[in-house]
Amino acid sequence: MDGDCRTVTIYAQALLLAVTRHLAATAAAAMDEKYQEISTKGAILAVSSCITVLAFGTLTPRELVALLERIASSLVPKRPNRSFARRSFTPQRKWGPNGKRRDCRAKSEPAAGCLP
Repeated sequence: MDGDCRTVTIYAQALLLAVTRHLAATAAAAMDEKYQEISTKGAILAVSSCITVLAFGTLTPRELVALLERIASSLVPKRPNRSFARRSFTPQRKWGPNGKRRDCRAKSEPAAGCLP
């Protein structure tokens, strides 16, 4: 590994994400939650709050259980009336990378960039 600061930062972020996902999976198994329902952002915030203790110190079993409970308690919120949990009903933007979007339903022929 070279001394490039950006490379080291990317490796550090990848390591943080890997440790977080491992602890999220452990918390899901320990607390009888589904792994898919645990919020990644909440897990990253929980792990990053005690990352120095994890890296340089020893975490007591009591602190580890508290960390796992904090990770398991941060769940992805349920979104009612959605066929898929992450689907949004927000309207599309009027402007795209190719200019103003045209209404595909208003014309008999699809406009450029519109799906048939």
